[in-house]
Amino acid sequence: MIHESGKGEIRVGKHDLADPSKLFLIAGPCVIESESLVMKVAEEVTG
Repeated sequence: MIHESGKGEIRVGKHDLADPSKLFLIAGPCVIESESLVMKVAEEVTG
């Protein structure tokens, strides 16, 4: 169950997805639309 408290918390079950000290990743084959998109996202993630 997903719960948003209104205090900047987003929880799925016992997991706090808004915790900046933890990585929350949504991934799947559908997110890779093209090589250029992958490279653009990689640049953003690595800073």
